[in-house]
Amino acid sequence: MMNRIQKAAATLRGKGSFFLATHRHPDGDGLGSTLALAQVLIEMGKRVVIHAPEPAPRLYRFLPGIERLDTRGAEGCEVAIVLDCGSLARVGPLAPELAGHPLLINIDHHLTGGGFGHLELVDPASCATGEIVHRLIRALPWPISGSIALNLYVAVASDTGNFANANTNARAFELAAEMVALGVKPIDIARHLFDDYSVSKLRLLGLM
Repeated sequence: MMNRIQKAAATLRGKGSFFLATHRHPDGDGLGSTLALAQVLIEMGKRVVIHAPEPAPRLYRFLPGIERLDTRGAEGCEVAIVLDCGSLARVGPLAPELAGHPLLINIDHHLTGGGFGHLELVDPASCATGEIVHRLIRALPWPISGSIALNLYVAVASDTGNFANANTNARAFELAAEMVALGVKPIDIARHLFDDYSVSKLRLLGLM
């Protein structure tokens, strides 16, 4: 895995334009890991398209960089990166275009995440795709700014159920501690992710 991460890091350093996408109806890991990596590339001076076929869910609109979501495809981008997708079909209508892209990187932590991409960074032992993105950032190496830290924390906190699910591992706590040291406030993230209910959701809970 480390060799593949080093190859991916070399690609990120050497190429100038990138297309990033996660699965349709994205969760905190999909959006957090995608936005964290996108911010790194932007800080490196790269041209970046962050694809989303639909507006971001209300729950995640506090994430730094969420306003950069775009409906454009990967045309003109040297590298396409798909994050947190157990299969390429989960990207949505752009899947056929991405399948034919000359350089596709697949970053995922699901057991079904392999089988596509010229370079696969797939590790089912990772608690979240955000954990793999963190390892890639360290391999570049690139400093983690406040917005990157917040997105990485959200990726891990979201997929581990605020560090309560069975996939929570020691690396999840290590990553969280590092992001907190960089300024992330866990109480604020917990309120956004787990305590922010829409009126319709409250009504549904009341009916239940």
